[in-house]
Amino acid sequence: MFRRSGDHTASLCWSTQGKVRSQARPVVDYLQLLGDAGSEPEAPLSDAERTKLLGTYVCGIAPSQQIDVTVENGPGMRNQLTWTRKGTMGRPLYHLGNQIFYPAGAPAVKIAFTSDSQGMLMTISDPDVVLTARQRRS
Repeated sequence: MFRRSGDHTASLCWSTQGKVRSQARPVVDYLQLLGDAGSEPEAPLSDAERTKLLGTYVCGIAPSQQIDVTVENGPGMRNQLTWTRKGTMGRPLYHLGNQIFYPAGAPAVKIAFTSDSQGMLMTISDPDVVLTARQRRS
């Protein structure tokens, strides 16, 4: 229960840690005593692997049928891989391993990246394949 994700896929322990004030300190201390109150650590992703994934992926001819994979840096984010469909707000991607991710708030959705002779291919499953998009070459 304490490891359970809350809003935006953040565990209760993680959600309270960033804004610990005197009133929240007892809650954080209690959750940490449980030993498994935080979320599972993200699988490692090297800078070289991350760089290969960056770019625009095209899944149709309309401007909104493009997905940008970028790296965001800001409050609470450092080198955070982010998935943004044109015209919408970006979502952080969490690495599960083997270039498979899930977007924040949707752990059942899987976004897999594979490489072939034509470049990078993104496949989105929820749980069945919903969409494939090819990385645009520069």
